[in-house]
Amino acid sequence: MGAEMKVFLALAIALTLSTGIGYSAFCCKDNVTLEDRCYVSGSGQCCGGIFYADSCHNFTIRVYGPGNYIVAEPTELIVEIDNTGLYGDSYELSAVVVDRAGLPSPNSHLIIVNMDAADELDVAAGATGFTRPQVTVLAANLVTDCINITAHSVGADMNKTAVTCIDSVDVSLSLDEFQFIGLVLMMLIAPIIIITKFKRG
Repeated sequence: MGAEMKVFLALAIALTLSTGIGYSAFCCKDNVTLEDRCYVSGSGQCCGGIFYADSCHNFTIRVYGPGNYIVAEPTELIVEIDNTGLYGDSYELSAVVVDRAGLPSPNSHLIIVNMDAADELDVAAGATGFTRPQVTVLAANLVTDCINITAHSVGADMNKTAVTCIDSVDVSLSLDEFQFIGLVLMMLIAPIIIITKFKRG
């Protein structure tokens, strides 16, 4: 860009701002030609002196459930955050139990999500970070709800949410409970077998 054009652009921007009309503007290099250009505020961001239409900070979030939960036993979720931005960022994570429609669940007291040591994550630019909340399900047959894991990007002041759902078929009793139930059934069935054999004899 020639010196005359740069002066013209600078004067035009100064005139626009001084007269109070139009939008505020900022200048940085075009990300293709690397020429100096000025842009309307809100149209993008300068990242390291280069203009990008998207935010300098961006990310994706995914959550992976175990596929099976045992009643009253803490189970890990895996939360994955990919930092797709140009700078390292910090993320604040939170969890809420909702129904299938995304509304607060009346069964939220049956799903306990422990975010201790899993509510903050720092991820370098272009890297992937993981955090592992603990989930405890307190009932085998009453749970058909979802867990929303929300990550707040400190750099972009932006939230994104990933969801994992728990069906009643995903929840089982522990081995000890199965053994106890089996013992009770044997105690109930054994007398019936003995009486039946006694009558036949």
